[in-house]
Amino acid sequence: MKRRLFLLLCLGLILRNAYGQDIVLDRVEQIRFEWPLIVNYPKTDYGADIQNWSIAQDSSGIMYFANNEGLLSFDGSRWELFPHPDNLIIRAVAAGPGNRIYAGTYEDFGYWEKDPYGSMQYHSLKSLMDDFDFNNQEIWKIIVDGYDVWFQSFPVAFHFREEKMTIHRAGGIMTAFEQVEGHIYTRITGKGLYRLDESGFSPVDTSEFFRNTMIRVILPCDQARLLIASRQVWRTDFLRP
Repeated sequence: MKRRLFLLLCLGLILRNAYGQDIVLDRVEQIRFEWPLIVNYPKTDYGADIQNWSIAQDSSGIMYFANNEGLLSFDGSRWELFPHPDNLIIRAVAAGPGNRIYAGTYEDFGYWEKDPYGSMQYHSLKSLMDDFDFNNQEIWKIIVDGYDVWFQSFPVAFHFREEKMTIHRAGGIMTAFEQVEGHIYTRITGKGLYRLDESGFSPVDTSEFFRNTMIRVILPCDQARLLIASRQVWRTDFLRP
């Protein structure tokens, strides 16, 4: 009888420990999904300036950063820095088809692409616009939509497709430049909210709110509305055209 009770007690302890271990493992698994792993990389690790302006990821998973010292890449284990030929600050970056990495800077924009030897080479697109005055133009946002690439400075949007460039002048300062479900929306100071496509700018809402409010963010809200954010206001009652 004592032996039987001892065996039952041992079995109970084993089951209790196993059950407790399952609970701990389940909790660990839950934490793993609730708290994603975050790794901080100081500039001493990535070997460039402390300030990064924009982030993109290509189809192979490599991350690219618009850095004060050039284009910065990270494949998960190794950092590489690709300075602009004129050592300019890179303000915007975006990944395009064929793993072209588009970049914008002061008075220039273009793309990096691997040569036959696997080295990244920069190609400026300024040569497509010989008659355009780039004085004080600086690219702050790049949108890639298939083979259409849009470069945005404050007063001008450049549309690049099939190795050709089209220039669209906003007639004011663009303070937001976002793509929502295939449509590009921009807010132009003193004019309002506009939509941009290959034919140019078309007004969406020229009310006082959009003419005089500094819009920072334009996001999808639902199938009928956009989410508009300024410094002070979140607005969701704006209906899409």
